[in-house]
Amino acid sequence: MPRADREFVLKSVIENVLAMKENEDFLGEPAEYFNVPWVLVFRRENGHLSLSLKCLLDDEKAQIAPNWAIKAEVELAVKSANGATAKKKETFSFGSEIPKNAYGFQILDWNSLQNKYAIDGKILVQANVSIKEMAGISKKDLRNFDYSKREWADAVVKVEGREFHVAKLDQCLSRTHTIAEIRAVLPGNLEDLDHSVMAALFQKTLSHHAI
Repeated sequence: MPRADREFVLKSVIENVLAMKENEDFLGEPAEYFNVPWVLVFRRENGHLSLSLKCLLDDEKAQIAPNWAIKAEVELAVKSANGATAKKKETFSFGSEIPKNAYGFQILDWNSLQNKYAIDGKILVQANVSIKEMAGISKKDLRNFDYSKREWADAVVKVEGREFHVAKLDQCLSRTHTIAEIRAVLPGNLEDLDHSVMAALFQKTLSHHAI
């Protein structure tokens, strides 16, 4: 069974948007999804509002292979409080062999922004991202396990062939707080996941849906 796309949404509210200076970059709040940091970048240029999605993955600091790559379908949108929406969508590639790390569009002309979108000087910019392919990027461990204390472990769990010696399974999962984090630790082949870990992750997922 093919793995479902990894999806996330990145949003940022721009205040005083009409005061933006020409050709000056503004950044939203960076966020990490699937062990990759991302940020929205917006600017006023050539009479338009430009919106881009930037990958902040640092080759030297991240847990990645020498040749990492991401292929993602990205929909960038500008939304107004009055319900007006402008959006564009395209598939982009990021990676260690690709010098460009940000992609986007001149998404809205400035006159339309000023007359139809900027309510009280504010707009919402948003990226809906669906990662189609990902290679060379390690998944985060469920927890920072202590290999030196295997003699004190109550259980041994296996994820993708790796043994993790833990005091209690609940403690191992204590740092998975969102659906995105649960997805990030899942292996490509679920058969590689120990049944006890699978059951615990399933219960954790149900608890999030119940909120």
